[in-house]
Amino acid sequence: MVIADAALAERQALLNAVDQHPFVRHSLPTQEPFRVWRRNGAVGWRLPAATLGPVGGIIGPPAEALDLFGRLTAEGVFEPGRWVHLPRLAPEALAAVPGVTGHEDWDFLWTATLPPPQPGEERVVRLSEADRPELTALIDESYPTSTARPDNPQVVDWYGIREGDRLIACGADNCWRVGRH
Repeated sequence: MVIADAALAERQALLNAVDQHPFVRHSLPTQEPFRVWRRNGAVGWRLPAATLGPVGGIIGPPAEALDLFGRLTAEGVFEPGRWVHLPRLAPEALAAVPGVTGHEDWDFLWTATLPPPQPGEERVVRLSEADRPELTALIDESYPTSTARPDNPQVVDWYGIREGDRLIACGADNCWRVGRH
């Protein structure tokens, strides 16, 4: 049995334990509860069951992270068919763990500095509550599998670009900011 680490159940404590890892900062909710487990250098977290998209993740050395995932899955922490973030692993390593039903690799890119100004960025505006119906329609039409939705509590703000009166592009801000969350 893996024992939950109650000492890390606060967002800032978990971030400190993982050296402010940018992916964990991005993944953790700012106002929702979550549970945390630690084992052999791997740290895992589980978000509430109603969470849209990924329900948790595990970071750390790949073998240790996979071991923790297997143990937590066996204990029912991660249900079959739910999306969980794991380190990049060889497919044969994943095949050896019950509960892994699909796998895809992707790269998380981040920066600690502002990018240079881009042409047209002055067209980007902050969206308001009044824009929600149009924003939802745009996401449904253009990005139907997106987990970033107007009702997602992990989204801090929405931004968009209009062409005339029509919303033609949108972006979700789910960044962690010192002092804000």
